[in-house]
Amino acid sequence: MSNYISLANLNFMQYNKRYSFKLHYVERLYMKPFFHYIKPLRVPIITISILSLLNVAGTLYIPTLTASIINDGVLRGDLEMITSSSMNMLIVALLTVLSAILSVAMSAHISAAIGKDIRNDLVTALQYFSLRDFTHFGTGTILMRTSRDVEKIQSVLGEGLNMILPMPLMICVGLGLTFYKSWQLGLVILVVMACMILTIIFIESRALPLIKAIQIKLDDITDMVRDHIVGMPVIRAFNRRTYENDKEICIFTETAQLNKRLRQTFAIGLPTILILFNMSTVAILWLGGYNVSMGSLQVGDIMAVIEYANLILLSMLMAIFVIIDIPEAIVCYTRIRELLEHENSDTFPEPYHTDDEKSNTSKSMQYTRQSYETPPSTATATATATATATATATATATATQD
Repeated sequence: MSNYISLANLNFMQYNKRYSFKLHYVERLYMKPFFHYIKPLRVPIITISILSLLNVAGTLYIPTLTASIINDGVLRGDLEMITSSSMNMLIVALLTVLSAILSVAMSAHISAAIGKDIRNDLVTALQYFSLRDFTHFGTGTILMRTSRDVEKIQSVLGEGLNMILPMPLMICVGLGLTFYKSWQLGLVILVVMACMILTIIFIESRALPLIKAIQIKLDDITDMVRDHIVGMPVIRAFNRRTYENDKEICIFTETAQLNKRLRQTFAIGLPTILILFNMSTVAILWLGGYNVSMGSLQVGDIMAVIEYANLILLSMLMAIFVIIDIPEAIVCYTRIRELLEHENSDTFPEPYHTDDEKSNTSKSMQYTRQSYETPPSTATATATATATATATATATATATQD
């Protein structure tokens, strides 16, 4: 068993070394036809973009109102200003919640529509597969590609529209407001964002080959389980249970090791991001307190900048959870494209038609009112005579037609 595992590790190392530099270009090439599914949904995508813009604007406007309440209302004791700003904050919060709900509903519609189109294309393509094509791919991988892979693409697309699409808007508007308050605090947020982006790039570069290898192992497991369920009587009859059990343990161990490496790679991301998140708050409070003591910044502005930083980093954190799943979705779509772009090994020619009346004439003849009788005691002779008479009549009809 240890030999099997060491051989699997060696194969994975060779696979990782061979494809780690080329895989990004291959996936990018396969992503081009994906826009074919997006074109019919341009209006919903534009709508969800507008809703995301409204959501981001409302979310970032609330800290601005908070800073205004602290600077102009609380410090000066202006209750009327506090009341009016609080009512405006409540209205903005309600509009933000409404836009967020509509955005989620629209993203669910878009992801479901694209998933439906991909499934329709897969079913249409598989109907033209020959037995040789099914044998080439295998039943297990076809089942995985038509079910789990499509579901993964649909879920990542829906989550991406809700979490990744608002992220650039949140970053641009939030950084603009932060630099308007203090350029030093804006630089702090930029440094933290750069560290988060480098962390994401490092995780994805290590996770993509592992995800590809796990997909292949899942296909092998599906094939093996299907063969065991169908061929269980044969396995018992030939006493192959020990061999098949060792085979199962080997492939399950290889898959577990690959999943362990993948989870260890993902485990680096969340603690690193949380550390950066907390360090940014400490840096903003330290620099903000220094600027307040120098008289170049107000207390409410520090509160607003902290909220801006929290919203920007929280938006990036939510998007990271989806970005981590993007490599797996890319691999799933690549596997689906292999089915859609596969050239059938067998062709189905069109029926042959000709104008020759003789060739188009049917070579069958129908006899009516033809009968004969035999004695009841000779049943065997009757069957033989009937078969002989039928064969003779058919041969005579064919010869007459020719």
